[in-house]
Amino acid sequence: MLEVPLISASISSISLAVATFAFLLSRRNAIAARCPIVVFEYTDSVGWRVRNVGNGPAVNLQVSVRGKKTQWSEAVLVPCLPTGETFDLTWIGHLNAWMLGGEYSDYLGMRYNDC
Repeated sequence: MLEVPLISASISSISLAVATFAFLLSRRNAIAARCPIVVFEYTDSVGWRVRNVGNGPAVNLQVSVRGKKTQWSEAVLVPCLPTGETFDLTWIGHLNAWMLGGEYSDYLGMRYNDC
């Protein structure tokens, strides 16, 4: 008689574990589907530019530059950067930057940073 409640409890526990796993995987996939990824590129013709290689637009993008012996500069706000688009960083141009950094969010407000 004890076997039926034990089997039922085991099946319920396994079902709960599978449902939890499916929820977490679904949430992770939803974040990846809208996540912007911003990269910095250098070209001889333009100089420094920023490109969004992610799956969603980069909103409220702020770009800063730092030299080896200087601190981070004031962040400059860049227009919204859709997926696959670039924006030329004309104020940096061909500067031999030691570090470039960016902070941005996706369209739901989740913050990201790249340094």
